Amino acid sequence: MKAAIEKKGMTQGELAEILSCSVNTVWRWCAGKNDPDDKTKEKLSEILDVSISYLIGESGDPDTKPKMESNVGNSIQAQIMLPIIDHDACAGKGFDYADAVADVKEWFPWPVDYMGGPYTPERPYFIPVKGDSMIGIGIEDGCLALINPNVEVLNGNPAYVEWQGGRRIRGFMQYPDGRVELRPANPNYQTVHIDAEDALSDSFRILGKVVRWMNMGVPDDVM
Repeated sequence: MKAAIEKKGMTQGELAEILSCSVNTVWRWCAGKNDPDDKTKEKLSEILDVSISYLIGESGDPDTKPKMESNVGNSIQAQIMLPIIDHDACAGKGFDYADAVADVKEWFPWPVDYMGGPYTPERPYFIPVKGDSMIGIGIEDGCLALINPNVEVLNGNPAYVEWQGGRRIRGFMQYPDGRVELRPANPNYQTVHIDAEDALSDSFRILGKVVRWMNMGVPDDVM
């Protein structure tokens, strides 16, 4: 377990925060003085991206972790655990455990077929939607939006972006000269205009495409 934590680039304290337990508890697991219960082992397997057999020392291969499976109708769909995080928990290209570890609210099983595209190398994540700026395409206040940082954001796509320190969901539009518009889907909100120079600066980042929300809807493009 200690090796898996280090490989993930985390500290035992950060892992303890995700699991809402004490650092001493994690230390005792790593030292072999105590064992986590079965439910916690499953959480550890998903958080650290290793198999349970690797965590408990039965296998030397950390990459043998099977995906979860669930019955949907008459078919079986593979699932992975995705984090639900606060708005300000995104870092880098997408979700980063080292920087956002304290902001994970809970983990949610989600079918890999409903990711809107590839789900690696960056893990997709859910964020709670606050406000009605995108209500015109069905993204309502209080729902959970699925952000996939592995999917290319094209003109018109709803995207999760950072601009001047604030994070928001907006329709993305980029012009040939490099200018960017962040368009709401509610006439009560104004479009944000970003010039080409600022669009290339550290003040602006595309954190990921909004691919779904919790009612399984697929958002329309923002025109």
